[in-house]
Amino acid sequence: MVKQSTIVTSDSGIHARPAAELVNFVKNYPGTVNIKNGEKSGNLKSILNVMALGIVKGTEVTIEVSGDDEENFCTSVIDFIDNLKG
Repeated sequence: MVKQSTIVTSDSGIHARPAAELVNFVKNYPGTVNIKNGEKSGNLKSILNVMALGIVKGTEVTIEVSGDDEENFCTSVIDFIDNLKG
């Protein structure tokens, strides 16, 4: 398992539209992808799990990836989050 953290910089955090974009980005990855906000975590392939975390601008999130090419995929997810638009 690989873990990386980032600070959400999108003005609106990860609400409905950015959450949907993020879920679409990871949904075909054959491994496991989780997102953590403090003590709460959720499956990044589920929009309901992502929305339930209440991620706002300035929140530090951790991405956990297990599976094929996990290091590169984890970096790709972090880059995607870093470039989300509000």
